[in-house]
Amino acid sequence: YYLCTTSNALTSWQGWLPRTGDYIITVYNSGGNSENYSLMMEIPARIQFARGAYSGSVWGRGSAAETISYVLWARAKQAMTATITSSTGSVYLAIRGFSGGQTLVASSASQTTWTGTLPQSQEYIIDAVQGGTWVDFTLTVTIV
Repeated sequence: YYLCTTSNALTSWQGWLPRTGDYIITVYNSGGNSENYSLMMEIPARIQFARGAYSGSVWGRGSAAETISYVLWARAKQAMTATITSSTGSVYLAIRGFSGGQTLVASSASQTTWTGTLPQSQEYIIDAVQGGTWVDFTLTVTIV
């Protein structure tokens, strides 16, 4: 079962893996010359609220210039608040819609808290973007 084929000539792909298991990623060079390339993969951890709760927290630890990604599902017009705290204050939020691709918060904004109304029902990716050395952080998300 292929998620995409070489005939698609894709340089990026985003989607949900259909089942748990091993996946093989093959990079093809259609030209005759050697090429340098980089491959980035992101598999976010799911944030789950306790039954009946509107809020949840996750703890993480990352190194300099690392991004750790989380995902959660929310409905259109719900209000979301995301707050990330760290001892150094050097971990920032980036939030984007998975299906719609819209950026709600860019990491370049250096925000540690964001509150807003969600534009559509979909999965939302919340990134903890590290700016300094190894640091512990807590990400708390509330959706009402």
